[in-house]
Amino acid sequence: MFARRIILFLFILVPLTSQGQSSSNDLRKQVANLTQDVNALRGLLGTLRIEVENLQRENAKLRAAVTRATAASASEADTLRIVDARIAAMKAELLREDANTRKEVIASVKKQMDSLAAQLQESLRSIASAGGSSSGNSGGVPPSFSEDYPKDGIMYDVQSGDTISGIASKNNSRVSWIRNANKIVDASRDLRAGATIFVPQEN
Repeated sequence: MFARRIILFLFILVPLTSQGQSSSNDLRKQVANLTQDVNALRGLLGTLRIEVENLQRENAKLRAAVTRATAASASEADTLRIVDARIAAMKAELLREDANTRKEVIASVKKQMDSLAAQLQESLRSIASAGGSSSGNSGGVPPSFSEDYPKDGIMYDVQSGDTISGIASKNNSRVSWIRNANKIVDASRDLRAGATIFVPQEN
């Protein structure tokens, strides 16, 4: 009876032991597979970390490049503004110089004209005081000239054969203006070829 029980126990235990060993082997295989998967994931994580670090470095470089480009662009804009300001200042200075030059030229021409008129007047007075006479000035009285003529005009080089009326007609002037401006007493004597006279003109 006892022997039967032992045999029955062994008969039941052997299959159970066999089933336990089979389950243990399956579990070991699963654990081994999981371990391989974990190791593979660790390797993949390491690779991803390296790539992330590389991306971070590249991002830092790009940010630095963008910062430098922005700074350079701002610097170029400042330079252009400075250049524009200097050009504007130079233009203004040139305009002032041009205006001043024109005033100086006009003043110089007027001074020369006044000097020439004074010399002519003095010459006429000397001629009159010496007893000279002209067809339109008998009695030795110095001729008088009017200042009522345009002060704008041109300087004209007298040509051979020119007359006061011809010069006036060609240059939009008047005989009286030319006589008064240049203190001409006798055109046949005072209007000489090669001389330069002032011809007043209307604006």
